Amino acid sequence: MEMIFYMENETNNEINETSEDLENSAEMFPKGVCEVGSVVDGVVSGIAKFGAFVDLPDGRRGLVHISQISEGFVKEVRDCLEVGQKVKVYIMSCEGEKIRLSIKEASKKLGIQQVSDKSLGDVSAGTKSFEKDKKLNYMIDKFMKDSDNSASTLANRLDRRR
Repeated sequence: MEMIFYMENETNNEINETSEDLENSAEMFPKGVCEVGSVVDGVVSGIAKFGAFVDLPDGRRGLVHISQISEGFVKEVRDCLEVGQKVKVYIMSCEGEKIRLSIKEASKKLGIQQVSDKSLGDVSAGTKSFEKDKKLNYMIDKFMKDSDNSASTLANRLDRRR
């Protein structure tokens, strides 16, 4: 079974395959150490279109698939996570060296919100209701501004017709 590691290129934040780590994979990921069902601290070490790579405290690296980042729809991983960000992750499975992680499940178990859409403001921890309120306030403010702009445009058109 061939295993491919992805490393983030620090200069342009792209994910690249590296073959050097393939030789050292047995030392990096000791077999039988993974504890499925536990919540552990991790640090985001790489970002790809399909998810984020998270370094675990014991030196292993796992993948948080884009569907396991947040309860809501995540269009871009970079909208929710950034390299170096500390997160709590739930270990979903360990199949050989392949470790599947979930930020969404860790958040449920701990009752906190760890990630948010950066365009709505940064919320590193808090309740889900706080995040929903923040999103709702953002949407209401946007609606009010759009409505005011539409009303101004209509008023200008009516003035020109008179």
